[in-house]
Amino acid sequence: MIYSEIRSYIHSHKKELFEKLVKTRMGNEYKEENFRTNYAFVLKELFQSVGVEGKIRVENEFTVFEGRIDSLYGNFLIEYKYPTRISGSNKDVNKKFIEQVQRQINGFEIKTGIPSNRMMGVVFDGYYVIYIRKQGEGWDISMPQEMTVDSHEIFLMRLLSVNCDGKALITENLVRDFGSSSEQSVCAISMLYNKLANNTEYNKVRLLFEQWKMLYREVCGYSFEAKDIKVKNLKKQYELEGNEIHYAHLIFAIQTYFSLLIKILSLNILTYLKGSPFTEKYGFHAESLKELKNDFIELEEGGRFRRLGISNFLEGDLFSWYLYLWDEDISIFLQTLIETFSAYDYSIIILEKDIARDLLKNLYYELLPSELRKNLGEFYTPDWLAEFLVEDAVTSINKDSVFLDPTCGSGTFLVILIKKLINLFGDDCTSEELLKIIVNHVRGYDLNPLAVICARANYLIALGGLLSDLETPIEIPVYLCDAMLTVLEGYEENEGCYIIPTKAEVFMIPKKLVDIKNINNVLDLVNDCIRRGVGKNIFEKQIKINLPMISGQLSEREYQILLNFYGKMEELNRRNLDGVWANVIKNAFAPVFQEKVDYIIGNPPWIDWQNLPENYRDSIKKYWYDYRVFDHKGQKARLGSAHDDISVLMTYVIMDHFLKDGGSLAFVINQNLLQASGGGDGFRKFMIKEKIPVGVKSVNDFVEAEPFRSLGVSNKTATIVLKKNEKTQYPVIYKKWYRCGTKTIDANETKEAVFSEKIKEKVLYASPIKEYHSPWLIASLKDKEIFEKMVNWDRDSAYRARKGVDTSANAIFWVKERKKVNSKLVFINNSPERSRKGIKQICDFPIEKDILYPLLRGKDVKRWRYDLQYSIVLPYTCDGKVIAKEELLSGYPNAFDYFFEERHSFSAILRERATYQKLILKQDKDAPEYALYDIGKYTFSPYKVIWKALHKGVCAVTVSKDAGRMIIPDHNLLMIPLEDETEAYYLSGVLNADIVSRFVNAYVAWFISGHILERIKIPKYSKDNKIHKEIADLSKKAHMEIDDEKMMGEIEIELDEKVETLLLK
Repeated sequence: MIYSEIRSYIHSHKKELFEKLVKTRMGNEYKEENFRTNYAFVLKELFQSVGVEGKIRVENEFTVFEGRIDSLYGNFLIEYKYPTRISGSNKDVNKKFIEQVQRQINGFEIKTGIPSNRMMGVVFDGYYVIYIRKQGEGWDISMPQEMTVDSHEIFLMRLLSVNCDGKALITENLVRDFGSSSEQSVCAISMLYNKLANNTEYNKVRLLFEQWKMLYREVCGYSFEAKDIKVKNLKKQYELEGNEIHYAHLIFAIQTYFSLLIKILSLNILTYLKGSPFTEKYGFHAESLKELKNDFIELEEGGRFRRLGISNFLEGDLFSWYLYLWDEDISIFLQTLIETFSAYDYSIIILEKDIARDLLKNLYYELLPSELRKNLGEFYTPDWLAEFLVEDAVTSINKDSVFLDPTCGSGTFLVILIKKLINLFGDDCTSEELLKIIVNHVRGYDLNPLAVICARANYLIALGGLLSDLETPIEIPVYLCDAMLTVLEGYEENEGCYIIPTKAEVFMIPKKLVDIKNINNVLDLVNDCIRRGVGKNIFEKQIKINLPMISGQLSEREYQILLNFYGKMEELNRRNLDGVWANVIKNAFAPVFQEKVDYIIGNPPWIDWQNLPENYRDSIKKYWYDYRVFDHKGQKARLGSAHDDISVLMTYVIMDHFLKDGGSLAFVINQNLLQASGGGDGFRKFMIKEKIPVGVKSVNDFVEAEPFRSLGVSNKTATIVLKKNEKTQYPVIYKKWYRCGTKTIDANETKEAVFSEKIKEKVLYASPIKEYHSPWLIASLKDKEIFEKMVNWDRDSAYRARKGVDTSANAIFWVKERKKVNSKLVFINNSPERSRKGIKQICDFPIEKDILYPLLRGKDVKRWRYDLQYSIVLPYTCDGKVIAKEELLSGYPNAFDYFFEERHSFSAILRERATYQKLILKQDKDAPEYALYDIGKYTFSPYKVIWKALHKGVCAVTVSKDAGRMIIPDHNLLMIPLEDETEAYYLSGVLNADIVSRFVNAYVAWFISGHILERIKIPKYSKDNKIHKEIADLSKKAHMEIDDEKMMGEIEIELDEKVETLLLK
């Protein structure tokens, strides 16, 4: 009997089987052995009935390393307890049982070599069952589940599914068959890449490719310039031929391959859920190239899914281009995919939903080589983090609560929300009622075509058994669209029409169709008529028959525009260019119809302004000002200069348009937004257009926990929950999470394991350091009280900081001095290892000594000391003016040759620097190519107090000259230029004090810039002030005694006391 028949047998006999269970536990309280013997007989009868007796290995009291298994049924381990022994709520009572099974599973792997993640372990007492499974490096442990007719049915199906003949539908098997290293994947991607690269002139293929490229750039800001990818590695990985790799083609080929995996897998899952037998290969019966092509045409048009009850799973997507290049290679490739997938057992979709939901994202993660994945920024939100955020945000929920993820990606948050609704309302609703609640209340949008397919597939998997009895077709509410830009601009209007540009054609749609919410019905009819090949006249008749209200509400001109729209679609179809455009338009309008929701939850893209495509930047530029999230002044009054993140604008636009008053928005955010100056200022206003307040309800800082580290990326992760139309009350409770130990947290860990074993929290308090939108000061209540006394509440500060010199071409300007040529010249080597621009190595070049200065880099600075490793070629006078070309040629001819000698190729590189083009030339249109940024008279001041910009706490030192030459700091250093040595020591003493570092750490996210002088109330030095002089003396002593550890300890203790007295008085 095949598994589908076994499943049917158990389902039809589930009441009888449950009654047998009840009998086995009656009178056996406190009698584990009797209960185990009796239930083993029930299982034996079942095995006989379904024809698997003797096919599943059954062993009792199976000894393994560190324990003994009560009963073993193949890969299903049962640890029996006497009836009533398991607690339905008390975790402590059950803990030792769970640990016992964990040891047994590990011991089974040691003894048999069978991977522990293929085992299912249970603790079972007839009244409750606890499921235990290895997941990643942790464990997936269920809550105690009470035995009922239905839960006992699942118990039996799990036992048998673990031992079925089909290949388990788990990540490990999928990766083995379809991962980046599998022979099948390498051959398939290589074949698809070559087909694409050699057929870009084919109109249909080119249009689909260009439309995808446009959308993909807007999703991730990727420019398709593979500066950081090693070409040889990719060529070897995918066995690509030729010297040049077209990266856009390669990415499109990989995503096409993955989309086909999703489509076939999803069709098989849906077929399984609808009860079709395994032997039919899920509807693919083709015996010829033409028949198989017809099967896949129907698949890509969504016909196969529509017949199974899903109306919009596929709608002629952008990855269907392979149909237009169909040949024997493609046919063989697809037949292989069908055969490989037909070997899998799909019962996991119902029995192991938590494992099933990770299938697609883990597969895509493994499909991309790590180098390419990092370059593209392809990372998913770990489930444990997403689950935490959903629990943190969703404090109350009912059957009318509506949820939206406006940038849903592969659907992580949607799946978690679906699971939550099933758990909450599954016992109170019929399957039909629950399905209706979910599809009407859990919605997602994304601009990435592949993400939308993946999210729809995950949505389908999450619905699981609810689809088994589906009779009325449903639409999965995940749409390919730009949630932000659509509601901001809609589309350009022209005399009552929307103008919609695509790569195929510029379309016009009557605005009234959108206003009366009939655009989807019209576009469905367009698709239906185009598919049937009917002309414009018949389409017009179909409108009057099927949509009579349309013709009655459109003016004669609007009606004609609609017919012209159909005419364009008909013409594209004649040219074999139709298939996706009506559905692209249909999806694009989804946000227009979106009514306001109770919860918005997700992880919006973190993309800096300057990394967005230029046309997209132009589209959204004005809205930064409309929403008052950008109001920098001075040099920063340029979008992008302050590292403005697209997630800032998205947060406020989405709240404004989609969130009800009193509704909650919960996002994974970049923690810099809470503390960084510049880009975070607008975010921290917590006001929509400076009219509607937004209340901060919860903040969790995961920077130290590093949730994405196991995925190969390091970022500053935090979560925030905001409430619309409620004012923020300060201080905000701020929870900071730390790892327990140094081990990286696996992205596949369960939430329970992470929060109980892997991380711990520290409760802090946050409030703006000065103005309401200024960076947050985050500290304990005790420290917060101290720090508030140190804040400089005045607008002005006694000191001003400057940045070190920015060359933007370190490999040219940073040099190693070799040896003297004579009293005026020195041999130098430049440093090309410091550049990705292909700068040449120049060795032993003689250059004028007077134009060389000791260079101080960030890594050269320690507290109280510095170490000089490089020199800098600085063609400037001591008043901070650049030396003109003519003067350089006459006064420093060797330096002139260094910059302009043709064989060096330096002058062209210098001209192309962004700082030169965008900043230096704006200040001086005649500036020579070697002109630098962040340099002036202050750079040559006799004394400087210098500190590292990128450092935990303040790390400062006083510098002056080295061997009579002025020390020049680089761009990673901040400095205070001074004329007086004692004042310099005073300031470095204050900045190096422990209380100052603690204060700075409490409000600086990542870059200790000159703003610390504006935030901290540091008094101007006075030679008549006793404590000022004492601090200066101690600081100077620290600089001199730096190698005496004991002396330094005494100096720093005394210095800390003096500085505290100074700043807290």
